[in-house]
Amino acid sequence: KNIYGDELDKNKDIKDKYVLHTQIGQGLIDGVTLQLSDIKKDKVENEVNQDELLLNAADHELKSAKENFEQFAVNECFTKIDKALGFLSNISSKNENSEKIRFEAFSLRNKAKEWAGLYQEALAAAEEMLKIANYLNDAKLKAISELAKGTALHWLGNYNSAIELLTSALEIFKSNSHLKMAATCLNGMAFSKEMQSFHRDAIELLNQSLEFCENLDDDILAGKTLYQ
Repeated sequence: KNIYGDELDKNKDIKDKYVLHTQIGQGLIDGVTLQLSDIKKDKVENEVNQDELLLNAADHELKSAKENFEQFAVNECFTKIDKALGFLSNISSKNENSEKIRFEAFSLRNKAKEWAGLYQEALAAAEEMLKIANYLNDAKLKAISELAKGTALHWLGNYNSAIELLTSALEIFKSNSHLKMAATCLNGMAFSKEMQSFHRDAIELLNQSLEFCENLDDDILAGKTLYQ
């Protein structure tokens, strides 16, 4: 048994075996004596290049999906999100860049599913967002995930859990001076309180939201708050 055979035995991963087989075979055809270090180096480089292609493909599908969503073409949006996630699932090892793109994909899926009234599926997407945010240890992404999950739970009629998540997101946004997102959380909490017939609590939360809107000079958000 030669060193190449030993290496093939050690590599149980089917993709590793394929790369090694291909490189060894080509080397024998060319009459070249391959060094094992060269094979491993080429394998790593091939994986890196493949991962970059997959990341670019996922990013392209996601940008196209966003355009579909903005045009209310949600079915096309869903299809392209699935394609993006498919590309990302084939990356050799997850990293910060791939996970951030995955977060964007699930975030868009959450918004599109909510818009389509598919609240259980919106909730599932929000839960995936939260897993990624925890993996990245990113407080802002965690707050965005909690806002998304809380909103989905509201639409599913689970008002107490919705308020709990929105309160947690609110504190993170406030501590990082993301006032617009904080106001959005307060509006969501007020909506849940209103659905529970706690009208005084809802009014108090909306007044807090309006204070943030005044600091932001955001007439659109203020209008939405007043409308509630």
